[in-house]
Order: sequence, then structure tokens, then C-alpha cells
Amino acid sequence: MKKNTSVLFFLIFFAFNGISQQLTSPMDFLINSPGNVSGELDYTGPVDFGPTTLSTVTGDLEWAYTSGGDSLACTTVVTNLAGKIALIRRGSCTFTAKVYEAQLQGAVGCVILNTSNTPVLMAGGPNAGLVTIPTVLISYDDGEMLIAEMELGNTVNASFFVPTVRNASISWAYKTPIHQIIPHEFMGMSVYNSTGVSQTNIAATLEITDPLGGGYKF
Repeated sequence: MKKNTSVLFFLIFFAFNGISQQLTSPMDFLINSPGNVSGELDYTGPVDFGPTTLSTVTGDLEWAYTSGGDSLACTTVVTNLAGKIALIRRGSCTFTAKVYEAQLQGAVGCVILNTSNTPVLMAGGPNAGLVTIPTVLISYDDGEMLIAEMELGNTVNASFFVPTVRNASISWAYKTPIHQIIPHEFMGMSVYNSTGVSQTNIAATLEITDPLGGGYKF
């Protein structure tokens, strides 16, 4: 899982040139609950399939089982996935075949569990043009962590969200006691190039400032 960085105050400015709103790579992915596994997960995403509009999606994880009892989703999925984020194992067929089968059963998103911790790009295959839900491929270790929670009977809730600045409100005043200052987590910035060609005119700046005039720029 990604480490969360806490800061007391910050100002973030970023600009993108030559970036379209069409998604050919995934939105950011976040586990909302249970609290002991919450946070952003490292992932890889599709390069040529998925949603083309920016819309945050939230749902509980649910195994996508077939009539054969497996969770590979290479044949017709029989689980009712309406409003759920489908959990699918990697292997035996293309990524898009799996995602599309889950989508047909009402899934609003898809999490594919890798068989290793090595990142893999998810290229499109059959039904790629029909896939409209977001998908991520997470590592074996992260997958086992989520499975363990579900096997304990815990509901795992997750979101695919539009890349943005989160927790941007601040609480700071001169002489404010340290214990009353609210730390800011998940500070970060994502840049997606969905134009299909290399871009060289992109500016992305992260600036952290405080009311006393100090600051840092990355």
C-alpha cells in the first residue's frame, strides 16, 4: 500500500497542457474501509479500454463467480454484481473479457488480482470497445490483504475517484497548539497522458507554503 504523507499546511498548483479528459488509464483507486486496510493502493491500469468520462465510483468488493465456481470470469458470471466492484483473479483469458463479463452483471468497477507483485500493463482484447467501467490490476500481496478481510466477514469498500486534491481544507492560526492542527493525508498529484502521443509541454508543480512565508516547491 502507498504510504500517506502528513503535512500541516500546503498550497497546490498544477497545470496540464495537451491532456484530454478521455480516460485510457485508470482513475486513482482507494480502499475506504475497513480502516486497517484503508488507503490508496499501487496498481497498473488499462492502456486502451475503460471509461471515457470522469466520474467517481464507489462500491463494495464482491467476487465475480462463474457457474463453474471459479473467480476468473472468463465465462458467464453468475454473481449479481449490481452496484458492486467486481473482484476477479488474473489468468486464462484477456483482461477485457473478464471485465466485460462483470460489467454485464451490473459491476460498477473491477479489481483484478495479479498472480505476482510484478506490474503488468492491461492491454485490450475482445470486447475492449464495450467496456465502460474502471479497472485496476493490484499486486498479489495487496490482493491477499483484501481477501483476508473478506474471509473474516468484513465488507471492503473502495472507490475509483477523479484525480484531484483531497483534504485541501486547513486548520492553522498563529499560536495554534500542535495537537489541534489537522494533518493532511493523501497529498499527491496524478497526470494522465491520454492523447496517444508523447507530450513534452506538460508543467506539473506542487508548492507547499505556510502563512509565515516559508515554503517548498517540487
